[in-house]
Amino acid sequence: MTSKLVVNTIEADTGISSVSFASSISLSSTSVFHFGDAGLNIGADTNISRAGNGILAFNINGGEKVRIDSSGNLDIATGQIIISNDIKSSDDEFYVYSYNGGSDGQVRSGIQFEGNSQRLRFYTATNERLRIDTNGRLLLGTTTEGHPAADDFTIANTANAADMGITLRSAANGQGAIYFSDGTSGADEYRGIINYNHTNNFFSFFTDASERLRILSNGHVAIGHDSTNDTGMFKVEAADGQSDDQYVGQFKNHEATASRNYGLLVQAGSNSTDHGFRVRNGANNATHFEVRGDGVVSKPAHPSFSAKGVGSTFTYFANNNAWYSLGDTVLTNTSYKNDQNFATSHSFGMNRGVLSNGNSCFNADTTVFTAPVDGFYHFCISLYLRASQGGGTCHIGPWINNANTNVYMYNGSDTTVGDLAYPPATRTIDVKLSAGDTFFWAVYAVGTDKFSIYQDYSYISGYLIG
Repeated sequence: MTSKLVVNTIEADTGISSVSFASSISLSSTSVFHFGDAGLNIGADTNISRAGNGILAFNINGGEKVRIDSSGNLDIATGQIIISNDIKSSDDEFYVYSYNGGSDGQVRSGIQFEGNSQRLRFYTATNERLRIDTNGRLLLGTTTEGHPAADDFTIANTANAADMGITLRSAANGQGAIYFSDGTSGADEYRGIINYNHTNNFFSFFTDASERLRILSNGHVAIGHDSTNDTGMFKVEAADGQSDDQYVGQFKNHEATASRNYGLLVQAGSNSTDHGFRVRNGANNATHFEVRGDGVVSKPAHPSFSAKGVGSTFTYFANNNAWYSLGDTVLTNTSYKNDQNFATSHSFGMNRGVLSNGNSCFNADTTVFTAPVDGFYHFCISLYLRASQGGGTCHIGPWINNANTNVYMYNGSDTTVGDLAYPPATRTIDVKLSAGDTFFWAVYAVGTDKFSIYQDYSYISGYLIG
């Protein structure tokens, strides 16, 4: 097939104004087409031109849209790049950036891909703001990762006097939380939680998938069981089994400097109706110890007792030369009894202190006191003794664990034949007892019916000193 050249118009001054080809044009490898700076028009609205030395411009609708400069840089004036495949670079660094307002090559904002170091860097206002390093660690506001135990995400703002923080914004009726997970299902997804409830405005802290501590909207702190019940500014409550064989709370000060090691300060109230400090029984909520605001200390359950004899008669020591117990039972190592009918229900009597088995620490029938705890105890006895026949001697002594201590607290004698009334024999003693030790008073009388005691005037008492 033979192609032909058709010249449409020949102008006298400019030469050939247009040429039409019926088919393609083939050039040899050394032949070229030459165009002026105006370039090549493609249709009525598209043009490729020479915009300057070594600059190729693509124009649409009378405006330049794309430029390739002498360095091979691609400059897109408006619009966007749509890529349906990969962008690849053989260079160590590859940028996608804007430098509007800065010098050519100065990154104003953009992304830098570093091939050798295998990291991404993100810029704004000419400064690097965020980096993803080769280990996948995220660095925000810094190029230095944090401690190796917590370096997956590091945030920094070390400008002079600058503050730094994170804001978690939730709905007014929602929650904001940080979850600590060691698995992908069940409770493993929330083993630890820091949660803020915006509906009721409280903080809650979880360990092992259970709430352990709550800070209420009024600032009150609740730890352990029943954290939702607001009963105090600081409450620690352990559920059954939660503190098995452990203290609910401990306060220890290991300060070694003398005169600077303090324990616990409790300050509250100023009068008798204020409770500065109170200890209650876990079973029945009964108060065991209380320090009032005016400084008065009360110990309703403190081991103590008092008992008074009942009966308007003299009771005699009717057997010869023997030790007598003062209750309704002949106690171990005593020989007889002289029952004073002691009772703790009198107007100034008391029967306090409870042993682990639930029994009272004082038995008014036998007059035996059983120490509930280790400590020093104070005991008192007052008897109205009468010598009836003269020529006799009597002693009052404390017995511990059914054994005579051989400490004679009272020694009385009378050599006069006939009745002679003695003044009341009142004696006290302080002894150290271990938990479970027993104590009672006994009277030694010489002769038969030489001495007697008036029941209504008999009195015994005791209490724990400390």
